[in-house]
Amino acid sequence: MLTYECGKPLATDDKLRTNVMFRDYLTILKTNVLIFVISLFYLSAALAQNVDEGIELFYAEKYEDAKEIFERILQSNSNDSTAHFFLGQIYFSLGRHDDALKVFGESRCAGGWQYRLPSHASKCL
Repeated sequence: MLTYECGKPLATDDKLRTNVMFRDYLTILKTNVLIFVISLFYLSAALAQNVDEGIELFYAEKYEDAKEIFERILQSNSNDSTAHFFLGQIYFSLGRHDDALKVFGESRCAGGWQYRLPSHASKCL
């Protein structure tokens, strides 16, 4: 509790000014923390949901929907090897082998493989 400054009691105006400044500081701090938490929640949920949703759609053989998700991911992060892999798999499943090889090649140039090529891809290489 701030009752003394340099051994002397604070004046009423000083106490009031200190309380107002502290209250304003707490209000700003609460607002910033709230904005940060909300932003973090939406960002992490969006990123995880996109990849997981795309993988689920791929395994459910909803290739066109999954393709849109992985293309959107690669627009925001062209080095995402998971998105490259599944997009390549989708293109192979749709019979678009040239597009699949292009995506697999981009993945290799973008930083490596997190997944192995499908067995039928080696026939095209």
